[in-house]
Amino acid sequence: MSKTKGLVISLVVVLTLAVAGGAFLTWRAFVAPSELEKVAEACDVVGLLEDGGKSITFDTLGKDESGIERGDIFDVGCVTNRLDTPSYVTTHIDSTRALDGQQTDEWDDYEARWSYHPDSGLDLTIIDRS
Repeated sequence: MSKTKGLVISLVVVLTLAVAGGAFLTWRAFVAPSELEKVAEACDVVGLLEDGGKSITFDTLGKDESGIERGDIFDVGCVTNRLDTPSYVTTHIDSTRALDGQQTDEWDDYEARWSYHPDSGLDLTIIDRS
């Protein structure tokens, strides 16, 4: 085998591997589910996902509300546990009063925004910033 032929074969192999690697990264970025999507699936709250799987929103019912609830406190607990939400965030959520207005916290690649009132419940959105 000549040197030129060996060089061409090597070049073809390298290019093939580069194209395959690029295709895999593209597939992973656009097709593979995000961590938030995996958690929503595990907690059976996929219907609460928004923004192409980059956020999830809960709207629990308060004592004076009736109607459609978007997740309950058990769903919130399942998602926050599976996302390894630090205790400082969950404690902040648990201790929010109606007077506090909208609150925010961040951890890892996530941001949480919420408000609470006993009459209208907990409204919580978790955003995946990755």
